[in-house]
Amino acid sequence: MFFCMYNSSQTKPIRVGFLIDSLHLKNWHHEIVQFVLSHSSFCCAGFIINGLPKPTRTAVGYRFLRKIDRTLFAAKQDPFSVKILNVEEFPTVTVYPRQTKFHDIIEEEEVEKIASLRCDLIIRFGFRIIKGSVLNICEHKIWSLHHGDFKVNRGGPPGFWEVVNKEPLTGVTLQVLTEDLDNGEIIDHAAVKTDYTSFNKNQVALYWSGVELFKTNLDRLAKGALKKTKQNFPIFYSQPLYKDPKTLSALKITARFACNTISRKITDLLCHEQWIIGYSFNKQLDTSLYRYKRVAPPNKKTIWADPFIQKFEDDYYLFAEEKIGSQPGAIICLRYEKQSKKFIDPKIVIKEKFHLSYPHIFSYNGKFYMMPETGEQKKLYLYEAESFPYKWKRKRVLVDEELYDATLFFHENIWYLFATARTHSGISANELLHIYFTDNPIEGEWKQHKQNPILHSVCGCRPAGKLFHYGGKIIRPSQIGAPKYGYGIQFYELQHLSPEQYAEKPLSVILPKWNSNILATHTFNSDENCHVIDMQRRILKV
Repeated sequence: MFFCMYNSSQTKPIRVGFLIDSLHLKNWHHEIVQFVLSHSSFCCAGFIINGLPKPTRTAVGYRFLRKIDRTLFAAKQDPFSVKILNVEEFPTVTVYPRQTKFHDIIEEEEVEKIASLRCDLIIRFGFRIIKGSVLNICEHKIWSLHHGDFKVNRGGPPGFWEVVNKEPLTGVTLQVLTEDLDNGEIIDHAAVKTDYTSFNKNQVALYWSGVELFKTNLDRLAKGALKKTKQNFPIFYSQPLYKDPKTLSALKITARFACNTISRKITDLLCHEQWIIGYSFNKQLDTSLYRYKRVAPPNKKTIWADPFIQKFEDDYYLFAEEKIGSQPGAIICLRYEKQSKKFIDPKIVIKEKFHLSYPHIFSYNGKFYMMPETGEQKKLYLYEAESFPYKWKRKRVLVDEELYDATLFFHENIWYLFATARTHSGISANELLHIYFTDNPIEGEWKQHKQNPILHSVCGCRPAGKLFHYGGKIIRPSQIGAPKYGYGIQFYELQHLSPEQYAEKPLSVILPKWNSNILATHTFNSDENCHVIDMQRRILKV
């Protein structure tokens, strides 16, 4: 007999059951099961197997389209690969729902079988739209992922119509099931950038993001910190109920998709996307971006991005990422010449065998330090200026995690570090905002914020420059990561910041629309009277 084990000094573990169609689980299902089994606050109450799973039938044209797409864009970590579940040590019950065209109605005698498992929470991986008293059988009810933004996309296939319709974001929603499958009680939701190049790549990113969303909220439930989304008024859904495309529709989509791919390839052959930098000297925050002067790399193969500005002894120094072709990025410094009113004399100040970008620079106890982005190394390095601004040495590893665009902020005698964390290789580096804190940014130990991850979305998470004070407010710049990487900048006002609590609200945005040839903008910084921003433009390769 299986027992949930726990220490008498600890809170009784939450008993979790799983609704499945068979013992052949998809990889993303399996990962959530393993998370529950390894978590000290949960135990597996058992598995509820659907004795009458209904096969999904799709049109021939759609199956053909998906097969081609999955062949051309195979995933390294496939969430849909199958793993056989070993349930020998766990209780199982098989139920036989009464089936209609769309519903699985679980009758009372079948509900009693499920009740025998004494679940506190049930996670749904199988079945269709469930009806019956089973929806309210346990304390925390039944949780399920809807792979779509419940406001704009209901039905299926997941992550497909967002590509067809060129939606900038593809959403995933965690909900408590009601008899209306697409209109349950919302627990949390997240969004990834829609990948227009492949239906499969878009689905893969979406499903792994959903896994992280599930883990985050299970952990919050265990800690007693779960907050469900409150709707003050019902959300009307005015979009169609999406379905698998019929054969003729799938063939049309395939043709259009092929044309778009060819067009994109031709553009890539002829043109290059280059990052450059804009700057403005103004006593006030200069919000008219068309007035910013430009400083560009010396050739078309080079990009300059992620600008940080630092005033030192009445001079201004501009630090940025320099990337030449396929070489790893390095950190350069340009000096502002007052006579010509230009940034000149670019020099490489930090170069490693690995990629460097986002040269976040700060001072502490009279010394300058830099914290460039080194996420690919799965370490955050700290550099110290031996002779500012051109000579730097690596000092230590600050955080031993895969962090991107780490940004410091000193508030009420505590140093905070904002960054996006890549906690799973299947998700992007842009969608999970984490905060760390310490009392000493050079030698101190960085601790995780209690609410991590603070935010789960490709829009609004990844830092886009230093936090700053304006009009009595604390402002956090963040990247808008759709419809393309680094598309724009969202400014937030911090409402509360402590090691235990965090709250913010959105303010204004910067979008790449002040010039017809600007494609994106993703870093903004200022120091006293100088303001800098980067911008991506399209130029001919020849």
